[in-house]
Amino acid sequence: MRATLRDRGQYELVESHGRLLLVLDGTQWFSWLPATEAEGPGAEIDEPEDVVRTVRQGEFYLVDIVDDPTLGDGLRLFLEGDGAFDEVLLPEGIPTEHEGKTIIATGHVVTREALEASLAPRDRAVRPA
Repeated sequence: MRATLRDRGQYELVESHGRLLLVLDGTQWFSWLPATEAEGPGAEIDEPEDVVRTVRQGEFYLVDIVDDPTLGDGLRLFLEGDGAFDEVLLPEGIPTEHEGKTIIATGHVVTREALEASLAPRDRAVRPA
């Protein structure tokens, strides 16, 4: 399996008026809909006027995966939580302002070490000794 880092930063999962919103780097806002409504984040949205509470926050990795014998090729989003990263498939790519896209929570949890080990050497974090 080969993995190429497309983006990396901080995310928040926030609640606003009964909706969950995924925020990447404080600039990209996505509605996070239950599977019965759209199977994942809907279209990219504007920042809401008020956020009621932060549900979860941490680091994210957006990664292109090739030659994965289990889940196949495609774009994955890894969201940090509880000391590891939850894997989310983005089979149709990132949602846009004009088009919602399906996401699939895999239930697969990956350690930081395993995630970074799967990345191309140029994409790995540089850690001080």
